Amino acid sequence: MRILFIFLLVVLSRQGMAADCSHDNVTLSTQLDINNFQSTYGNCDRISGDLSIDSTEISNLSGLVNIESIIGSFYIWDNNNLVNLDGLSNLKTIGRDLQIYNNDALTSVAELSNLSGVDGDLKIWINNSLTDCSAISELVNTGVTGDITVYQNGSGCSSAEEIINSSSTSTPTPPYSGTVYIDPDWIIESDPTTYSNSTYDGIQNVLMYDRRIPAWERVDAHIWILSYSDGIPINAQVNAEFDKESSKTIAEKWGGAVGRLPKTLRRDVDELWIHDGDELMGGGNRSILIHVGHGDENYSRGWAEEELLHEAVHTSLDSYYKDSADWLAAQESDDNYISDYAREYPTREDLAESFGPYMAIRILTNRVKASDKEKILSAMPVRIAFLDSLSLDWSPWSELPSSVEDKIIFPATTCKASTPASSIQLQSRESGLTNTKTDANISITCPINYGASANQTLNFTLKASNSDSIPHVLSCELHEYIGEALSNSLSSQTTLSADGTGAINWTNWRPGNNLTNYTVTCDLPSQAAIISIETRAAY
Repeated sequence: MRILFIFLLVVLSRQGMAADCSHDNVTLSTQLDINNFQSTYGNCDRISGDLSIDSTEISNLSGLVNIESIIGSFYIWDNNNLVNLDGLSNLKTIGRDLQIYNNDALTSVAELSNLSGVDGDLKIWINNSLTDCSAISELVNTGVTGDITVYQNGSGCSSAEEIINSSSTSTPTPPYSGTVYIDPDWIIESDPTTYSNSTYDGIQNVLMYDRRIPAWERVDAHIWILSYSDGIPINAQVNAEFDKESSKTIAEKWGGAVGRLPKTLRRDVDELWIHDGDELMGGGNRSILIHVGHGDENYSRGWAEEELLHEAVHTSLDSYYKDSADWLAAQESDDNYISDYAREYPTREDLAESFGPYMAIRILTNRVKASDKEKILSAMPVRIAFLDSLSLDWSPWSELPSSVEDKIIFPATTCKASTPASSIQLQSRESGLTNTKTDANISITCPINYGASANQTLNFTLKASNSDSIPHVLSCELHEYIGEALSNSLSSQTTLSADGTGAINWTNWRPGNNLTNYTVTCDLPSQAAIISIETRAAY
């Protein structure tokens, strides 16, 4: 019994320990070697020697999926059919060097995302198709103890600096999946409406779109002429599947809801197409499509006006602005979308998805949560500036408040080393983006991606900290550009006390036009960190 107990103890103890595949170096030269790795070496997760993979026939590494550590070096050489590194997702550490060389078909090293340390040199070279290295940006930045050599790979992996920066150049995540359902209380049923009354104009045979089919179809419909106090009438065409009294109730209900939209969104709405059914609303063709099953559900939950607003943008704004050069330039400058839906359909949906949040922060400011306001301002500042430049009629809502202040806080991760060779010494820490050099300053550049417009007054605050035991002077400069031409600069500095913080302020900057943009450059002392740059815009 005692012998059995000891045996079980040994077995159970071994299950919690790394199991060696081999105490010798391992070379895999055929696809069969990869496929049979586990049957050859057993259920193991560590190679105590070197691992070499070199073959013109190897096309996948899935047989290596259990490998977590390589005590020696790891060589991936001359594999002309290897497109990715699938099978290495569990690899965490390499005890010596990692070399990836001359793999003509290799496009991505995404499967090395869990590799946190290379206790030796890293060399990635002559992989002409390799363009996706973002998964190892942190490894290249902080996880290699030896020398790093990167060259003659595809764009995105052509240098160590490019790999480090690749994670920050990926498209940011939109803050919302869709903007219709952000907040049901942005526009509510008790808000003012320009709707006045309705006049019955009989049953007519009309052409309408019906999502239930889905197709265009001529149908008999009750025609109700809806009057509005601002003089823009709308014909409500209610499918004759409803009786006259029901059609009147439906027409007046939705006519009142449409009257709560700003005039600028009703100017091209000639008709409401109204059917039964649970299908979504639609916009365009100088109309708004409503299926009352879905519509009534949204109405009861408070989302009706927000959905109508989205569809009214399609009807009244898309044809004027969604393909315009200025709107497309704003899309590109923002480098993000307000929602996943806008990003998935940028040409068709971006303007409609953006307008509701824009109206919220400009007209409905007292109803917008602070967290939503920050998300909106951060995701689409240049789009906001574009919409600010339009002559929009907001009635029955009041015009833009005379004093509105926006605030955006740009994290330190927007800053980069001015000289790529210094990127490795800049590290993201809890205190901010830190100069880890012990004997030299690092010049950094921080672009401020804020959609400036001529009716703003801008104030900037840069916050910094010092983790050194002695004080340091932080010198920075704010640069104003019109397009790509430098128009103004102002230098300033602050003394960061030992283990202390400080700030630099630039106040009362007035952009010349919508092309105005700003950049901060700093000479960052050793052990000093940039925490954030705060931008406040007053209107």
